[in-house]
Amino acid sequence: MSILNFIHKSSEPSSGRTPQLISEEVSGVNDEFNQYMEYYMDMIRMKSKGCVLIVEDDVFCRYIIENSVKEYSRDIKIITCASVHDALEILKDNPCDLVISDYYLEGEGNGLDLCHKIVGLYPKTKCLMMSSMNFPQYQQVVAKSETTPEFMEKPIKPSLIKKYLTSFFEELYF
Repeated sequence: MSILNFIHKSSEPSSGRTPQLISEEVSGVNDEFNQYMEYYMDMIRMKSKGCVLIVEDDVFCRYIIENSVKEYSRDIKIITCASVHDALEILKDNPCDLVISDYYLEGEGNGLDLCHKIVGLYPKTKCLMMSSMNFPQYQQVVAKSETTPEFMEKPIKPSLIKKYLTSFFEELYF
């Protein structure tokens, strides 16, 4: 029974029966809404063709992030490295839509330094910072910086990365 049928039945003169609860009908509407949302998210995934640079020195974390991006969309080009220096060299020849970076990296500099340089050199590229530090610690670190990239706490949750990518590509393409 659709909402319209429910409203229609509810407005009929009472035949001694108790009308169905609205909450029962809402589940049907929610199912339709959820199907629509899945379709909409599939459309975003289909349009998600870009480049993501993953800057992570921990091989296992890099693997999780890379697989999360691949599961989200096989059409996204993925480049990986482990240091600020390597990331900047890659960006010279490979324009990227998104850089996902750990805060602590190999070599000189950290992820926040990298994001600060990216903002200056490649203003269309967005940065997502990941770290094992908690959000209050991150807020203290960022308070001293000119750059404030979005932040995701570790341990990494693939489902959260996919939600972020959906939001990112929706913003990019729609």
